Amino acid sequence: MHLPIILLNKNYLNYLNYLKQFLNFAAIILIINILLSGFFQISLDRPLFYYEYLLLPLAFSFYKNKILRGITLGVFVLSDAIISLARFYYFDTFNYVRKFPSLFLSHFSFQQYFIAVLGMAVFIALLYFVVHNKFVLAVNTSLKDKKRQFGFFAVAFIIIYFFDIVLGTSALYFKPKVSGTINVGKSLVKTFYVDAKIYAKNYLPLSQIASFENTNDTTTRPSLAYQYLFNDTSAHQLLIIVESWGLMQDTLLRNKQIQPLLDLVNHGYQVSLDSSVFHGGTSQAEARELLNKSGEAYYAVVQKDDSLVSGLIQQKNDQGYYTQALQSFSGFHSSGYHFRKNLQFNDIKEYAYFKSSFPSNNNDNHNNHYQAVNDELVFDYGFKQTLQHPKSFTYILTINTHLPFKTNHLPEPEAQFNRLKDQFTALSHLLKQYRIGKVVLVGDHPPPFYTPNQRRAFSEKQVPALIISIKNEAFK
Repeated sequence: MHLPIILLNKNYLNYLNYLKQFLNFAAIILIINILLSGFFQISLDRPLFYYEYLLLPLAFSFYKNKILRGITLGVFVLSDAIISLARFYYFDTFNYVRKFPSLFLSHFSFQQYFIAVLGMAVFIALLYFVVHNKFVLAVNTSLKDKKRQFGFFAVAFIIIYFFDIVLGTSALYFKPKVSGTINVGKSLVKTFYVDAKIYAKNYLPLSQIASFENTNDTTTRPSLAYQYLFNDTSAHQLLIIVESWGLMQDTLLRNKQIQPLLDLVNHGYQVSLDSSVFHGGTSQAEARELLNKSGEAYYAVVQKDDSLVSGLIQQKNDQGYYTQALQSFSGFHSSGYHFRKNLQFNDIKEYAYFKSSFPSNNNDNHNNHYQAVNDELVFDYGFKQTLQHPKSFTYILTINTHLPFKTNHLPEPEAQFNRLKDQFTALSHLLKQYRIGKVVLVGDHPPPFYTPNQRRAFSEKQVPALIISIKNEAFK
């Protein structure tokens, strides 16, 4: 007569144990994703969850070996980290992995090495914690357990996908009237698939790639370099793409940063402010300004190995200008030297030249991990070389303000703000000393700061620009 009660209690206990296991797995996966979301807030599009993490209990139900379980979880976490780091640099995953060897050209501080070692220790501890968790150890390889873990995946996936539907980020494209959306769930496999298609893409010839459109609410223009320099007849022209220079929402701070250049109006120059739409990272910005093409044009130029690229530099060459490309860091990064060579610059100089020609340690950059000289050294060289020719076009790409930025005990945004102002001060001094007919400075993309509040200080769609030209040749 007590058998039904015993069976009921047994079923209740089994149900309770399964519920505990379900909640425990949910908590573990939630903690992993929260840790990665918090650490990689620099990645603007990381979801709260990657669906594949929900498959871990099911995967574990096929083998009990702790090492294999640790490797499985490790692959998931490392894949997650690689995607986030790639997005930090505005790259797809596979192009980022391809450029990863360039990090060996960089110099990291003791603090950065310490953080890397600490991160690896936390990573190993995380793997150990998960595979030795008592609920994970309780997962067996029986058919019944496989069904349970599949049930966990199905229920958890439905819950997460429901929130994606409500918030408007699912494949169903439901668009509720809410201010902003939160991507709750996303697939690692789908992300890698999309990135693999980008990496394996056979790019169109440059002539068939869509032109860049600098579009706002009222007008559509070409890139700023094309607008202000393509048909300009000034004898000496200068284009500078300024690394991580974002359009600050606070106009007072914005003007404070560029004040040294605004003051050039008192020295015979006309200075005007402008802005440009941006897409992607520095490579896309170079394609935007030098080719007036969409972001994939950069990779098309590199992939096609085409030495007859029609763009701004060919135009200047045809007009009899001496064209030179200068940068303070290695041309190995993102195949930059190869890209500039295919654009037909008459002269290309990068870190190796500046380091050997100006060997003083005082010229070495210490603002970030990139092996580079100070951008101001390149500015000085570029200005002097510009005036060595009757007609010249000089292009400079900076690097010193790239993140992660060494702060010298200041908050990173403030330290980077000051470094940009230092560069503008140096340019102001040079422009007072050397009369350059037309100068265009434009940001490549906003600084990808770590916290949402810091990112909100900048426009999400626009980067700033300054157009500086001589208004009075006789002014001394």
